[in-house]
Amino acid sequence: MIQNAEEYQLVDNISEAISSRLFQKNVEFYVDAEELILLSANGQIKSLEDRDLFLKHIATVCDHFGNDIDARSSLTLQLEMLQDLMDDKQANNISDVTAALQTLGPAKRLYSQVSKLIVLLLVIPATSATAERSFSCVHRLKTYLRTTMSQPRLNHLLVLHVHQDLADSLDLKAIAQDWIGLSRV
Repeated sequence: MIQNAEEYQLVDNISEAISSRLFQKNVEFYVDAEELILLSANGQIKSLEDRDLFLKHIATVCDHFGNDIDARSSLTLQLEMLQDLMDDKQANNISDVTAALQTLGPAKRLYSQVSKLIVLLLVIPATSATAERSFSCVHRLKTYLRTTMSQPRLNHLLVLHVHQDLADSLDLKAIAQDWIGLSRV
């Protein structure tokens, strides 16, 4: 039970930190774009309000991805056709829609904008933690003594550092033997 003002402030700070992490603009965009695809696939755009929300989501998606989505009208039409593709199957997530698109084979080109939208959504990183860790790693690797290090060498060291678990599992003796064998040839 919270007793005093300091405890209220602590709980408020914790609550604000959690909210700022969970309700970021990119996460909200991803949820809206996924909702757009799933509503279209499940044919849940019935009323005028749903139609307005549908068009608003399309505008948001097209504005966000800029030139990656070629034509707003094509995307709108393809999303409206998506319900027919699903053949009365319920789409619970993006992978259900992707599986339905894969069954088309070469005819998948009919849904080119929807396919492109799904690919763009699937490559959005959930967080920037990996990138932030990589940048902080650069500061540790490129010390004062290593300022003359070439860019390729720094890149190779960064890859080894970022993928430390794989690097640690390598058999160094076997790699050394392979390298010795190459230098003899």
